[in-house]
Amino acid sequence: MRFRILWLAFALLLPVAQASATELTGRIFVSNEWEHTLSVIDPDSHEVIKTFDVGQRPRDMGFSLDGTKLYVALGIDDQIAIVDPYEMEVIRKIPGGIDPEAFTVHPQSGHIYVSNEATAQLMQIDPEKGEIVRAIDVGLEPEGVVSTPVGDYIAVVSESSHMVHLISWPDHEVVANILVGTRPRELTPSYDGKLLYVTSEVAGEIAIIDIEQREVVERKRFGSRQARPKDVRKNRDGTKLFVAMGRQNVVSVLDAETLELIDEIDVGYRVWGLGTDRERTVMYATNGESDDVSVIDMETLEVTNTIAVGEAPWGVIVHDWSTDTRLPGR
Repeated sequence: MRFRILWLAFALLLPVAQASATELTGRIFVSNEWEHTLSVIDPDSHEVIKTFDVGQRPRDMGFSLDGTKLYVALGIDDQIAIVDPYEMEVIRKIPGGIDPEAFTVHPQSGHIYVSNEATAQLMQIDPEKGEIVRAIDVGLEPEGVVSTPVGDYIAVVSESSHMVHLISWPDHEVVANILVGTRPRELTPSYDGKLLYVTSEVAGEIAIIDIEQREVVERKRFGSRQARPKDVRKNRDGTKLFVAMGRQNVVSVLDAETLELIDEIDVGYRVWGLGTDRERTVMYATNGESDDVSVIDMETLEVTNTIAVGEAPWGVIVHDWSTDTRLPGR
């Protein structure tokens, strides 16, 4: 009888989870760093349907675990904006520490872990209470932040210390400081949570860190002097990496195991942020100096569209991610 009751309870909850997944809009949100706005792109027509003020210097973005709220780091305002992705408007703003830039939403707690460049700290923020929970000292000028897929670690890079700091969860201890190339910018975990892929802008390289060994196990330096790798994403099966190459104006495609260069995709000027749809069939790349977004077919590795947005687009994210729908990892 007890089993039957539990089964019925699960069956009643299941349609709710499925319904919440179907409510996601698929809209593409772009943070325009120096226009202080968000641009919203329709996923079918690829037209900008709304541009609205969000706060001073918006950069990184992320969704709440249920997909009903969009968080936006506001560097000049020292705040996190909470945006309604359906109404496309700011609901409220909460403290974000000093000069918040990049962050991750923890896959278990839903808390925001945001890098504060000015104080060399990683801030833990409870978005529901609108409170800073703790500050974790890391290296100088922290930037990119990720959680491993199950949330057992949080990793943050420090640009001026040239390190990746590995922080255990839930005890929030810095368990490793791993030296990488000059000025690391961004990182993403493998789907199994065993590896981190880390870009270093000034070194012009990408490295693979083994989380268990806590060391760099593979690295690749890009040949072009203009190569300034920043954002990095994976394809659906995790066999390819897509790397935004900054002023080289290409997205490089690499073999995820060997880091061998597979292809280079010509995009706009100073490509910076990358985002994908849930199925990882389409990638969106923000081009900070041509003020547009390149749409990339992740199978054919071709640009299928270019969309004009606001001034200096920084990040891009698609509203089709929630705990019910998302693939593990960034």
